[in-house]
Amino acid sequence: MKPKRRAEGPGAIELIEEAVHLLRRAPAGLLALNALGTLPFALAFLYFWAEMSRGAFAGEHAGRNAIGVALAFLWMKFWQTIFASELRARVAGQNPAPWTAKKCGQLALTQTALQPIGLFALPVAALIVLPFGWAYCFFQNVTTLPEGSGSISDAWKSASQQASLRQEQNFVVLSILSLFGFFVWVNVATFMAMLPSLLKTLLGMETAFTKAGSLSVLNTTYLACSVALTCVLIDPLIKAVYVLRCYYGQSLQTGEDMKVELSRARATSSGSLTAQALLIFFCLVGAVSAAPAEPTVSPTELNTSIEEVLKEPQFAWRMPREELDNSAAPKSWIARVLHGGATAVVDALKWVGHSIGQTLRWIWEALRKAWPNSAPTEPESNGTGFAWASFLQGLLIVLIAVIVAFLAVLIYRMLRNRQSTSIVVADVVMAKPDLRDENVGADTLPEQGWLTMAHELIAKGDLRLALRAFYFAGLAHLGTRELISIALFKSNREYENELRRRARAYPDALAAFSQNVAAFDRAWYGLHEVTTDLLEDYQANLHRIRAC
Repeated sequence: MKPKRRAEGPGAIELIEEAVHLLRRAPAGLLALNALGTLPFALAFLYFWAEMSRGAFAGEHAGRNAIGVALAFLWMKFWQTIFASELRARVAGQNPAPWTAKKCGQLALTQTALQPIGLFALPVAALIVLPFGWAYCFFQNVTTLPEGSGSISDAWKSASQQASLRQEQNFVVLSILSLFGFFVWVNVATFMAMLPSLLKTLLGMETAFTKAGSLSVLNTTYLACSVALTCVLIDPLIKAVYVLRCYYGQSLQTGEDMKVELSRARATSSGSLTAQALLIFFCLVGAVSAAPAEPTVSPTELNTSIEEVLKEPQFAWRMPREELDNSAAPKSWIARVLHGGATAVVDALKWVGHSIGQTLRWIWEALRKAWPNSAPTEPESNGTGFAWASFLQGLLIVLIAVIVAFLAVLIYRMLRNRQSTSIVVADVVMAKPDLRDENVGADTLPEQGWLTMAHELIAKGDLRLALRAFYFAGLAHLGTRELISIALFKSNREYENELRRRARAYPDALAAFSQNVAAFDRAWYGLHEVTTDLLEDYQANLHRIRAC
């Protein structure tokens, strides 16, 4: 990630999409942690609302009920913090830390000290309007930050720092979530208004709502129930968004996001040992060839080195163009091409010979410095002595032979591994993923693998899964051509819009892909019947896409 891009952080829509994808991958037990805290508070709040609105003994029970709602509120914040911590661990690719009694006690103390302030601060900030975004983000950070289980001062400091970071992103996120929450509330309120009538029509159940008529929806308890149910439904998404926001914000200092990306890249890396050994060897050769033989450089050598460097391609464009003498050059273009190729081969051989010579000189100097007084210049006259210079020269020859043999073995293993790798890839293609799983993406197999699987499913009579395999084959083909980028959290409509932006020169491919998306949505999500004629039309559109 570029420094500027990393400092600005992901966009608001990208952050929300990643939060939705994070919740989709979360197990049901993790979502149950949030419900364990949110549902009791919602029920306690509704009971308190109804009791205070219509209860005959509201005055007598007010204090007791208020204490119950306050305890339910702290209970909710406690479990929401645990839910957010588990989400944070999944984002960072770590195992969740165990929740000891001491840690739970400190967590309860921190939430009890800070969260009740929001009951008074948020309404005041909403009246002033401008500070509301910062205040709302602050109290969400108290819940979602890992320091939520630390000391009160640490939680306050970290929440304040993250609330002050990327405030524009926070306001856009709040606007989108508010609009989303409004539409969820409209759906919930409509469902609650229609449910009594449906029960009476379908099951003959008479309720107080059907007796009261359509005016029952104007009841304040009905409004409170719809709002409470809406908050229960969208709260996991809000927590996931602010978990990711704090994660990316703190990573600016800790670099945690880059560590996670590097660890994932390291885990999925399939580089061979031979290639790494070759890389290390040639890096050493380059370093040796670049190492100066003497600690000082004369002016003449320095000028010569500068002139050689300026002749390199990356500096040649700065030099004035010189008129070359082409009188001795071949006249025919074929002769010029052959002459240029021969010159390139000769230059390459010279470079290899120069690098080997530099390496041998470096080894010789290292051995000479290791034994400065043990190398006589002449052998012993009686024949029993040892010619150290001859021995070292022979040793260097042996080392060169070993290095050459080692490189030959490495190259042989690289070629053999390349052949075996192709066989392994074919085996992986034969391993069929479960197309019924919604978490299977188009990048699981290459295009040919999806096509093979689709024809096998057609032979088995499973036309619905065959249609999804053809759909993944189309996505894989477009992804290979870099017309779309495949991601699990993207919808079919997002793929279509992305193709419309990138494939302006291929209108026929866009039309064929749009027809396939519509057919796939009707069959996969609309449960329309998949026929052989539909599959033939789908394959024809695939051929149109591949032909563009």
